[in-house]
Amino acid sequence: MASCSCHQSEKSNGQSSKKRQRADVDSDPSVQVVLTHRTAEYQANNPSEDRSINIVKATDEGVQINAVFDGHGGARARILAEVTSKNSSDEVSAIVKSAFSHCDEELKQSLLALPEKVRMSKGYCNAGSCAVIVLFINSVLYIANVGDCAAVLGKNSKETQGLQAVEVSVDHSCNNPHEAKLVVERSHDRNAIRMSKDDQTTGAGIIGVKRVAGSLAMTRAFGDFYLKCPELSSAPFKVRALPPQLFVVIVLTLTFGLAPQSKVPYITSEPSITTVYMDGSEKYVILASDGLWDVMTPHEAVHIVDKFGTLTLHVDFSGKNALDSICVPIAYRFRAVALLFNCKCSSHSRCVREDCT
Repeated sequence: MASCSCHQSEKSNGQSSKKRQRADVDSDPSVQVVLTHRTAEYQANNPSEDRSINIVKATDEGVQINAVFDGHGGARARILAEVTSKNSSDEVSAIVKSAFSHCDEELKQSLLALPEKVRMSKGYCNAGSCAVIVLFINSVLYIANVGDCAAVLGKNSKETQGLQAVEVSVDHSCNNPHEAKLVVERSHDRNAIRMSKDDQTTGAGIIGVKRVAGSLAMTRAFGDFYLKCPELSSAPFKVRALPPQLFVVIVLTLTFGLAPQSKVPYITSEPSITTVYMDGSEKYVILASDGLWDVMTPHEAVHIVDKFGTLTLHVDFSGKNALDSICVPIAYRFRAVALLFNCKCSSHSRCVREDCT
């Protein structure tokens, strides 16, 4: 049976955490920022491939990091959250792009340390994870993402006098023309964005999902080294080694500039980074895997959280009512779309429904 859970930061206990000190030169001292965090999870797969982390840096008041990871490739994907969580606390003051690269490189080295037969037979090279991370440094908000995990900012709008949903992450899917162009440029594969063989065989046509190399729907991710590194890839994602007897053919090909080139890397772990200078109108930042965004618009999500926020003044977060107030509306939304309550967890790597965090 699928499960739904909700938890919050230990610091808040239903109350606002104390206001942060603002010493950063990029911060606006007039902006009063109060941080709390809460997490709701719906497990559709067994085991769940979603993970989340929430870190408050003890040595620097005013620094906090929250993240959601959406793994793919089965239970193997959980190691991505473990590796990234460990490094995020160490790299919190470093450049975000360097931290992402560092995490991906560490994962790569851990795979290279395995015997080749083990890593290829277990499918570790085919596992990966999308991620969205927000870093609060005083009144400045940094959002970094790879893949289709997304961040939405809920804020008060002066123009409409209501609540506004602002998408503050970048869609790294093949449906984004700019991302598709980057994949082609990286791989030198003119047919880099295509449907899977199954979709092509069944004639899925326009309803088929566009994928990188006909395999991965995302253009950026942690892991998925079969689309990044020749040493962890295999045909058809990289060019097969030519036998010695084809040496003459190789020479002729090189002469005319037609030598086969390895197609990897198709994808990258470099994140898109958005910077928000908070002015006091911000109320929420929602981080979620595509399990939520596939069935709910940013506007709907922001308004559900807004209703939940009004209940915090009246509800003890340790009680069942608090859990219901956030999880039940989301769960019923899923039910209306995909009969979620009738879905059973599966031992396979992917169930009928997406995990949702």
